[in-house]
Amino acid sequence: MGAETFVAVCVLAVFLSKGLSLPVARETQNANHKRMGRKADLALEGGFDLQQSLDSRLENLVKVQLETNEVEAQTAASNQTVSDAASNQTVSDAASNQTVSDAASNQTVSDAASNQTVSDAASNQTVSDAASNQTVSDAASNQTVSDAASNQTVSDAASNQTVSDAASNQTVSDAASNQTVSDAASNQTVSDAASNQTVSDAASNQTVSDAASNQTVSDAASNQTVSDAASNQTVSDAASNQTVSDAASNQTVSDAASNQTVSDAASNQTVSDAASNQTVSDAASNQTVSDAASNQTVSDAASNQTVSDAASNQTVSDAASNQTVSDAASNQTVSDAASNQTVSDAASNQTVSDAASNQTVSLTFLQ
Repeated sequence: MGAETFVAVCVLAVFLSKGLSLPVARETQNANHKRMGRKADLALEGGFDLQQSLDSRLENLVKVQLETNEVEAQTAASNQTVSDAASNQTVSDAASNQTVSDAASNQTVSDAASNQTVSDAASNQTVSDAASNQTVSDAASNQTVSDAASNQTVSDAASNQTVSDAASNQTVSDAASNQTVSDAASNQTVSDAASNQTVSDAASNQTVSDAASNQTVSDAASNQTVSDAASNQTVSDAASNQTVSDAASNQTVSDAASNQTVSDAASNQTVSDAASNQTVSDAASNQTVSDAASNQTVSDAASNQTVSDAASNQTVSDAASNQTVSDAASNQTVSDAASNQTVSDAASNQTVSDAASNQTVSLTFLQ
């Protein structure tokens, strides 16, 4: 009986141990699975957090780079194109180039700073390797081309042009086709009419006119054409030749310095290979032609003439057709009437008259 009781107790113990161990083992197994799941969830959450952090850092880097590029662009170049029409273009390796237009095809091209094209019309152009070239126009086809600084084209009309390899050439006009071309500095064309032109390889040539077709052409400095009429011309290979007129077709041509034509009438002319020849007149067709220096024609009438291969011949008259012709120096014609004449191959011949048709002819030195 005691043995049977022992066996029963052992069997009961075995059953109890198996019955108690099964739920514990399952719970342990489930707990392990849960722990593994939580670790996986934590790993996934950590991966998402890391990805979000990397995305945030990348967005910050992109934002910083964009801001840096914008600052660098503002610092290096300030190029601007503003237009209500088509095909405006700004190309530059430097700063502050600007194209502003209400029309089409304005262009600014530069390797330097502060070039500007402003227009209400079409096809204005600024091209430069230097600084501060400017084209301003209410009309079409104004052009500034330069390898130097501060060339300027300002116009209310069409086809004004400034071309230069030097500095400070300027074209200002209310009419059409004014032109400044120069390899030197400070040539200027100012006009209220059409087709004035300044061409020079030197400095400070100037054309100023209220009429048409005045021209300054020079290989030297400071030639000037000033006129209220048409077709005055200064051509020179030397310095300081000047044409000033209120009438038409006055001309100064010289290979030397300081020749001058001043007139209130038409067709006065100074032609010389030497210095300081002068034509001054209130009438028409006075002429000074010389291969020497300081020949002068002064008249209030028409057709006085000084022709000489020497120096200091002079024609002064209040009437018409006085003439001085000489191969020597200091011949003089002074008259208040018409047709006095001095012809000489020597020096110091003189004709003075208040009447008409006096004549002095000499082949020797007269005193």
